[in-house]
Amino acid sequence: MTFHRFSTNDVPPEQRYEIWHEKSTAAFVELDIEVDRQPDFHGSFEKTEFASWAITRINSSSSIVHRSRKNIRHSDADCFLISLQLKGNTSLSQDCQRSILKSGDMAIYDTTRAYDLRLINKNEQIVVEVPRKTCMQLIGIPERLTAITLDGNSSQGRVCREFLLTLYRELHRLNLEQQESMMNMFLELMRHAYQSVIQDMDLSRPLGQRLKFLMIKNHLLENVGDSSLNQETVSWKFGISRRYLNRLFEQEEFSFSTWLRKERLERCCRDLANPIFNKHTVLEIAHKWGFNDASHFSRTFKNSYHCTALQYRKRSCR
Repeated sequence: MTFHRFSTNDVPPEQRYEIWHEKSTAAFVELDIEVDRQPDFHGSFEKTEFASWAITRINSSSSIVHRSRKNIRHSDADCFLISLQLKGNTSLSQDCQRSILKSGDMAIYDTTRAYDLRLINKNEQIVVEVPRKTCMQLIGIPERLTAITLDGNSSQGRVCREFLLTLYRELHRLNLEQQESMMNMFLELMRHAYQSVIQDMDLSRPLGQRLKFLMIKNHLLENVGDSSLNQETVSWKFGISRRYLNRLFEQEEFSFSTWLRKERLERCCRDLANPIFNKHTVLEIAHKWGFNDASHFSRTFKNSYHCTALQYRKRSCR
């Protein structure tokens, strides 16, 4: 195991804000942190890393934590975070979904998508870093659970909370195999707890995720002729990773690239068949809908419609 500890008590007051940001980002993921510059600002954490997991206990004064699109682009973090609120309150927002955590409550969020944390009053949490692969194996589709509160006063919420607190206290007494076994048991408890929380919800995708996907598709449809549209630019605009963007499109019949190409080709076909556009060349129409490479457009069109664009136009105008 590897231990990391830091406290602003060891730092001069005028340097605490900058040093807290630096140490927090180094210990977790790329973040932007806003704090009230009160004289008694305090922040500390104790982090334990083992195998591909980590558990951290964090204390801090009121602050706002952003995981932005820029942060994601400069980070390779690919895990889920599970927070257990111990003191104070925290507002968590991700994918148009928001939860309020009071003492004893828990929530899951994803490091590959933008999120905001508003830490209210003197705040204390335990945060578990769970590898994506492990989380998906044991929970199934954890993206559907992000920013949904697990009530610490519910029976299953209390079980998860007490199990995690016990694990945190006893972690140093366990060998690596026992640690991983206990963490897997914790995730299994979380899975069962969340099943009861969302049993009356649409489990295919959370509302926030559906809204995000709809916003992305609307953006693509409104700008389908923009040749600069690609996975990187769309991911940046919506504050998500390319990996997550691809997962959103997995529920469609097509990948992101195939879906966008299909939409562009359909618009080309529409204009080719419309006499209003007879004065426009095939390449002008192709360029209008985002195809800048003539040879690429010709191959793509023929592979999709088994004829050239010119042949398609002549047939449609008969």
